[in-house]
Amino acid sequence: MPIIRLIREREITALYHFTTTINLLGMFSIGRICPRSEYDTLRNLADENLYGDYLDHMDELRLDGLNNYVNTSLSHPNVYLLQAYKSRKDLAHYSWCILRLDPHLMERPETLFSMTNAASASAAEYGIRDGVDGFNQLFSDEVITRKGQFTRRGLPPEYPTDIQAEVLIPGAIDLDTVKAVYFETASDLHGCASAFKLMGHADAVELFSVNEAVFSTRRS
Repeated sequence: MPIIRLIREREITALYHFTTTINLLGMFSIGRICPRSEYDTLRNLADENLYGDYLDHMDELRLDGLNNYVNTSLSHPNVYLLQAYKSRKDLAHYSWCILRLDPHLMERPETLFSMTNAASASAAEYGIRDGVDGFNQLFSDEVITRKGQFTRRGLPPEYPTDIQAEVLIPGAIDLDTVKAVYFETASDLHGCASAFKLMGHADAVELFSVNEAVFSTRRS
């Protein structure tokens, strides 16, 4: 069964990707969401352009080793990981946002699926897989990690068993797959919108809205 049918059957409507607002500006300046490998290349060109001023990655080690992939979450953001980044003292000066992406990105060849955080030891034990088998493992009856035991009891069909499950999209992601950009507060939204207008990206502000629910650990 092709993944597109599974997406429809489970009524999956979104992938999510969180980032800093300064990285968001970088994405719209270069016209795409870049995997780690391309970010590194662009930052090395900082002497010739301004990309180095607003392209950064939060995970210096990238423990999953998948540098040519963009990490996304299925049906709800990995808010636990976002909270971990926000609590770091060295990242305290950043504001954050969450992008809602077209779920049909999962149909891209070589897309990978991880039952839990792809950089974790549990992911290595379960295996990070592609294709229909990889997709289906996100909805296993039970997932046991070092964070706890997760089951599908009471969970709607569109959600993976573990909120920290990941869909890893190969290569860069076009901005036309970005359906919305969410902020936790109006202050964060207005600050980012002002920067976008100043840098000539006023049209992108139409995607912006405040959505506290996607910043919550509660999936509903």
